[in-house]
Amino acid sequence: MTFLDLVELLFIKGCLEAGVSWPKVREAASTAARLLGADQHPFALKRWFVDPAGIYLMLGEQERDQSLVEVAGDAQVAMKEALAPYLRQLDFDMHGLAQRWFPMGTTEPVLVDPRRSFGAPIVQEGGVRTDILAGMYHAGDSVPTVASWFEVEEHEVWAAIRYEEGRAA
Repeated sequence: MTFLDLVELLFIKGCLEAGVSWPKVREAASTAARLLGADQHPFALKRWFVDPAGIYLMLGEQERDQSLVEVAGDAQVAMKEALAPYLRQLDFDMHGLAQRWFPMGTTEPVLVDPRRSFGAPIVQEGGVRTDILAGMYHAGDSVPTVASWFEVEEHEVWAAIRYEEGRAA
């Protein structure tokens, strides 16, 4: 599975949590493929709006030329808030394609970047994998000791521990 596959799964999860049905998600994927051409990961673009009644895609590169196109459902109004939590966890490149994911939100130092550590979750500044930091702590080492060994901040170790404990739940 690639990073963009993961981002698309997050989008689909957000749609389902917003009350959109599986058939509407499939319809949106099919319509987006047709509208966007050969794009292999349309749900990884920062062009989507969702509400329980439909899925919408923003088309057009320049703001003055943009239009909101319904790609699944029957609603008239798109609610950007449905995907706001999903969009706040992602960094997008200049073309609007997802490039990094902050699974705990951008205020926490844990990130998934396919260009760093082969896409494994890491702490942002130190670049150390979260499973390694949390594993050292759970093996009995103190947070200050782990931070010192890996030359990361203590708050990064604590974030790695919270992240890994959340994954295990």
